[in-house]
Amino acid sequence: MWRLIIVFVLISTPAFAQQQPDPAFLQQALIAMQQQRNAALDGQAQSQAMAAVEIAKLKARIAEMEKPAAADAPAK
Repeated sequence: MWRLIIVFVLISTPAFAQQQPDPAFLQQALIAMQQQRNAALDGQAQSQAMAAVEIAKLKARIAEMEKPAAADAPAK
């Protein structure tokens, strides 16, 4: 039993000796991720605004097409 525990400790020792992450690298990675997120959110907002404009145009065309159809309909 003790031999097994010693073997596991010896095998796992390199995992504990891993190098700590560089704070400057982590800061730069965080900045890059924030810039990517902001660019994605800006693109999404722009796409939504363009879609809203197109929807408004299409609704206006539909309303325009419905007006003559309503005028041609016989009165009840």
